[in-house]
Amino acid sequence: MLQVPKVQQRVGIDVTHCGGDLFLTMINCGPSRFSIWRPLNQSCGAEIVRHLESVFYERGAPEELLANNDTAFRSHEIARLAKGWGTHILFRCASAPSGNGITEQCHRTIKVTAARTRCTVREAVYRYNLMPRDNCSASTAPINMVYRYIARDWEEALTDRAERDTRCPYFVGEAVWIKPHASRCTTR
Repeated sequence: MLQVPKVQQRVGIDVTHCGGDLFLTMINCGPSRFSIWRPLNQSCGAEIVRHLESVFYERGAPEELLANNDTAFRSHEIARLAKGWGTHILFRCASAPSGNGITEQCHRTIKVTAARTRCTVREAVYRYNLMPRDNCSASTAPINMVYRYIARDWEEALTDRAERDTRCPYFVGEAVWIKPHASRCTTR
């Protein structure tokens, strides 16, 4: 299942064309479906990292990035960015049924909006983010749900990951039972 219960838990990323221009798209896979489109000069790891890092500094990094198997997303630059922000990358094939339908549906909606209304892609994304998901209640619009999450501190995420990487299955602050000194294994 690609959908997640929390805002900013998983963000689907992709590179798409619209009106002859190339865009990096970021779509929240949580309940908000908030979308960000950034124009690209070329589809390469360095330029994608520049845009992702900009968004991470503005909104915080998600726990997971969901990407297709584009070579730009498998680059060392993207891997370094994800590691530096404590973000896990999941790869899915866009053309397979297990692909990111959330991202593809957003692409179709924004492209159709831009074509039918003859507006810019930027305006179509704005309209998409303002449109209520249930077609009537403003509270269900992606833009009104966007800040209903707790931002992850990237330094804290790295510390947590470092603690989890040790061979200890327990977390700091977790309640554990400790055997009293000088007692037998079966003593409680």
